[in-house]
Amino acid sequence: KLGNKGILKLMSRIKDRRATFKSVIAFCDGSSEPVIFSGSVEGEIANKIRGKSGFGFDPIFLYGDKTFGEISRDEKNKISHRRVAFERLIRWLLEHKDVQTI
Repeated sequence: KLGNKGILKLMSRIKDRRATFKSVIAFCDGSSEPVIFSGSVEGEIANKIRGKSGFGFDPIFLYGDKTFGEISRDEKNKISHRRVAFERLIRWLLEHKDVQTI
């Protein structure tokens, strides 16, 4: 298992640290081809692990001057690649399917 420490070690001499978090969701009701929705957030790989919030790569993914591991869940959810993908799916469902909102 590589983990965050392993990634930082592999990237120790890498100057271009740009990174992207991307989520992709597919919807298929069986009557047509799948519809794909994606969301992404641009950032960089930090030089060290920072923060204890979130999970996975959050402590090494820099967004602005903070890692995802340093921001609150509410802050992260406002810019989350997952949120963007799900919002696009929901918007499409409301426009194209007979869906009732809760």
